Amino acid sequence: MRVLVIDDEPDIGKVISLTFTLRWPDSDVAHAANGAQGIAYVRRNSPTSSSSMSASPI
Repeated sequence: MRVLVIDDEPDIGKVISLTFTLRWPDSDVAHAANGAQGIAYVRRNSPTSSSSMSASPI
């Protein structure tokens, strides 16, 4: 399982990442400090074409 944690608070990101790692030891957990970094990470690491992805606010 691949997980991307996006949170601007480093300690919260670490806790969430640790929780995933402890529950699913084989998971690949990455952390981004903001939405722009998260989108960039997904575009670099996604198996799908980045042209099919669009950024939309939640």
